[in-house]
Amino acid sequence: MVSTKNVEAIAIALASTILGARGSTIKGNFQASFLNPENIHRPSVRYWLPDASVSTDVLKDDIKDLAKVGTGGFELLPFYLYGLPAGGQTPTDWNDYGYGTPAYKQVFDAAVEAAKEQQMLMSFSLGANQGQGAPAKMESKGLAKELAYSSIVVPSRSNFSGILPHPVDHPISELGVASFMHTTVDRIEQKLIAVIAARIERVIESSYFITSANSSVPVNDTYLEESSLIDITSKVIDGKLSFYPPQSGDWQIMAFYERYTNQKSCSGDLHPESIIGNGSWIVDHFSDMGAKITTNFIDQNVLDSDNQKTLAKFGQYAWEDSMEMIAAAWWTPDFLSEFKSRRGYDLTKYLPFLYNGENTWGQAIPPYLNRTLLGAGTDGGQSANDDYRTTLNELHQRYIGHMQDWSHSKGLKFSNQPAYNLPLDMAADIPFVDTPETESLGFPTLDQLRQFTGPAHMSNKNIISSEAGALTVRVSAYSQTMPELLTTINLQLVAGVNEFVLHGTPYSGDYAGTTWPGYTPFYYVVTEMHSRCQPAWNTYKASMDYVARNSMISQLGTAKIDVAFLTTANAFRFQLLNTSLLMNSGYSYEYIGPTNLNLKGSTVQNRILALNGPAFRALVIDGTDSLPYDTVSKLEDYAKQALPIIFLKSIPTNTSGVCLPTNCNATTFQTRLSNLGALYPKTIKISASLDALPRTLSTIGIKPRVAFLGDCWFYTMWKSDADSSADLIYFWNPKPAAKTQFSIEFTETRYPFKVDAWTGTYSPIVEYTRDKSSISMFMTLNGNASTIIAFSKDKAFHGEISPSLSVIDAGENILEFGSTNGSITAQAVGDSTITLSSGKVVKIQAQAQLTSTLETWNATIEDWHPTSNLSSTDTEITNHTIVNTKLMPWTEYNLSNVSGIGHYTTSFDLSSLNAKLSLGPIQHTVKVILNNHELPPINLFNPVIDISSYSQIGRNQLQIDVTTTLFNAVKSRSSKITTAGVPAAFANALLAENVTSKEYGLSGPVVVTPYKAVKVA
Repeated sequence: MVSTKNVEAIAIALASTILGARGSTIKGNFQASFLNPENIHRPSVRYWLPDASVSTDVLKDDIKDLAKVGTGGFELLPFYLYGLPAGGQTPTDWNDYGYGTPAYKQVFDAAVEAAKEQQMLMSFSLGANQGQGAPAKMESKGLAKELAYSSIVVPSRSNFSGILPHPVDHPISELGVASFMHTTVDRIEQKLIAVIAARIERVIESSYFITSANSSVPVNDTYLEESSLIDITSKVIDGKLSFYPPQSGDWQIMAFYERYTNQKSCSGDLHPESIIGNGSWIVDHFSDMGAKITTNFIDQNVLDSDNQKTLAKFGQYAWEDSMEMIAAAWWTPDFLSEFKSRRGYDLTKYLPFLYNGENTWGQAIPPYLNRTLLGAGTDGGQSANDDYRTTLNELHQRYIGHMQDWSHSKGLKFSNQPAYNLPLDMAADIPFVDTPETESLGFPTLDQLRQFTGPAHMSNKNIISSEAGALTVRVSAYSQTMPELLTTINLQLVAGVNEFVLHGTPYSGDYAGTTWPGYTPFYYVVTEMHSRCQPAWNTYKASMDYVARNSMISQLGTAKIDVAFLTTANAFRFQLLNTSLLMNSGYSYEYIGPTNLNLKGSTVQNRILALNGPAFRALVIDGTDSLPYDTVSKLEDYAKQALPIIFLKSIPTNTSGVCLPTNCNATTFQTRLSNLGALYPKTIKISASLDALPRTLSTIGIKPRVAFLGDCWFYTMWKSDADSSADLIYFWNPKPAAKTQFSIEFTETRYPFKVDAWTGTYSPIVEYTRDKSSISMFMTLNGNASTIIAFSKDKAFHGEISPSLSVIDAGENILEFGSTNGSITAQAVGDSTITLSSGKVVKIQAQAQLTSTLETWNATIEDWHPTSNLSSTDTEITNHTIVNTKLMPWTEYNLSNVSGIGHYTTSFDLSSLNAKLSLGPIQHTVKVILNNHELPPINLFNPVIDISSYSQIGRNQLQIDVTTTLFNAVKSRSSKITTAGVPAAFANALLAENVTSKEYGLSGPVVVTPYKAVKVA
């Protein structure tokens, strides 16, 4: 087991190495780095490799393209048709082109060379497909194991004598994953571990709720009398058992067998000629031996001295995806001995109670569609299950430990998606990983993300990664827009995620059985294909720069959070709370687990938990939760140091895990917790409900760092010391269609600046009110838009100077306030009155300015489609010209099946240079050219730009280029378009040719608003 102390030492050493080389430069020249962020801050992509038959020249061109559009790295993923879970004929000969073949090494080496040539960061998967396995001899040491069982019911006053049956090879639960995972192969070796018998108390028909499917399945629940449990393993001789129940009543015999799961992570060739040609078997994820199967294979077949030398400079991560693997009950050969050593008792008698839905992949369904539980007067076996999962998690950390050590020996860091899908404790595992990775698919809400980022922040992870942009429900490939992708990223940014791996970029060359527009992983079902086949590709950079700047600030800063919820893990995920009133009040919060309280930085100073980390001002515990017994000591220590601790509804009464008399007393546990309130009444409180929590926090003097005045609110993330001279606060409006304005109050008195992540620029905020302890201001954000506010200790911030005065009130007809060299300016469209912080009232006279809506356009529409050779991935472009037209969808031009780029041109007159241009909603990406000058990047969520530096008096020539997704072009040919021989229309009904076309085009209205620039003070 890797100790917490060792993990923290590794993390500190790595941070010193990486940020010492890169971070010091950034902090020394923050402004230049923010304008053009380094690759370490830029989004990378998951690069899907079909197999090793690809052209290395095309691969290098793909990576060169990635550099051009503003990504900073790529993650090489040998996809192999998602491991080809259905088996069958492979598109090419995987004896020659499988994972680990000489051809694969040649492709890997080409990717390493491309990373060096483009000065990009390269990561790679620790295996084919998800990275869970490696080629090996079937049922060889180090491959994944499970504990399965067979069951016999002995009727009352009867006995059993005979051969113990083996468990079924394929539990019914396998059916639920067969579409995307390999089913198991019949076992050769099965080792009897234990035989347990007990008297049946009752059997009832019940149901098990599947959260992910929002439905229930029928199950049978068998309750056993705890006092009757007996271990009869010693009675088995040569596989035969004779058993005479010691009491009347029906008895159940359960025989437990250790066996290999015999599940592949990637298929081999239909006619394998070698171990490599036979594909990859999933390895044991609960021992270092399993990890060594993976790394030894890579050492022997992929890495060499030359590519390792390059990876030491340009390599980033050795990486493993979510754990897509199944077992009746997760196991490793030394599990029972390790359990007894760690938990203090023998698990053998409690083995019958492990087979519930919580302990299966994805917490889906009980493997045998029945559950065995302890009977009356017990917790049903829940405590033993708690201990099983705790031990399983600790053994999984042996696997993580080896992966980290091996990665470090190659000059890399290790990244994975901790605990994902297995009955493990994510909060406990996140601190053990160099760079933990979440994803937008499995963590679609803010609360789910905060259960991930909380433990990361507690362990001082300055980088939290995400597999970003994957969607599978009611979507298709070639349909995701840039605003949709950025909305996902904005949500994750506000949760504290700050490194993004876009999902993904496919190999763009020709491939077996594949037509235009090219190889499409997941058979057109999953978003998105970020590559040169997309019409928007050459306009990606503005959005990639936006993501990079936000990531840079978040990676360099330390998150500061108001409240921590201490929750006990329920298998993979915590139970999430309805925290809407807490957010409405402005409080930020995260979730942490009990093990996080044992981290080095989890101390209390100045009534704050983890002062040098998230700096939680209060710890909140749900009274209905169970807690580990030793957590009480931590809470007592925190209470002595005056950390506010709030219990929701009541004091917890239950411990997690079996409470042994030698080291645990349930009554003492409850008494010690109850005494906290009596000993520390000022800081230990009980909140009647979650809705009452904001009021409880307020009564003990805890105010949110950012308070919203009124019913409106945004999501926020406070970053301290991202820049040595300032704290920065990220805001995001989660309401898709709502432009929202409200008053906001900060517990700050420093100088406020706006930081523009779209352009990489800074500007003083001049409209606010300051008192002795706070600053208040109005803020307006469009739906899904974000902004950053910096509070600088100095008036000068990266070349911009904050005025000595501020605007505390303004009348109508002011578009925007600004500042030039410390003076306050205004953009006026009519007369107005302005009140300054000095009390001075300034009256502005400005002739009313008339806006112009640009009605008539000429349009050239690029129609992106395949060449006459559909098997080629090359794109042909046909232009359609429309003159003197109003803005309308392309469907109105009889171009329903067209995807591409629309070039719109028009002209307008100005009598002065000062004006703003509003584009209306942007569907995908946009580029604006005024008088032959390309304008700075456009905020896709607020497409309004000041054109004063590019306009001219008199006639102005305007061109607006808008791009589309490839959806219309693909769906109109979906019966003929294929990937690896599978037609798009067959794979995804949303791409059927009769599906309604999307309404592409510049929608407008496009409006020019002249204004008068006025110096206010």
